[in-house]
Amino acid sequence: MKTIVNSSSENTIMNTKITTLFAIVALAGAVGCGEAVDINRVGPNVTKKDIFVGEWYYRSTIVDKQFANADDFIGFEGGMERIRWEVTEHELLALRSYERLPGTDPSNPGAQNILAVFPIVKHFDI
Repeated sequence: MKTIVNSSSENTIMNTKITTLFAIVALAGAVGCGEAVDINRVGPNVTKKDIFVGEWYYRSTIVDKQFANADDFIGFEGGMERIRWEVTEHELLALRSYERLPGTDPSNPGAQNILAVFPIVKHFDI
């Protein structure tokens, strides 16, 4: 006569193994389906172009000079100007955003009034 012994401890161990395997497969699937995060490997001194939108206020200030220049001094400030930025391939231009004499150039105010030019080292996309 054959006797079948059904041990509850064997069933518990088997159920634990199956549950653990299912949990590992579900966790691996959830990790694999996550969105890829952009990796930013850009160094310091980087500025996004979208901050140069709208009008800004600009004032030039002398921070250093040659000894022979007698008419200027360190700390001398120019007048306050309202500007808009224009980004070109090699330069960042500060253009006057208003007309000095109203009605002189209604088509493009401030287009010919470059107040400052800053060099752009390079452009790149992130």
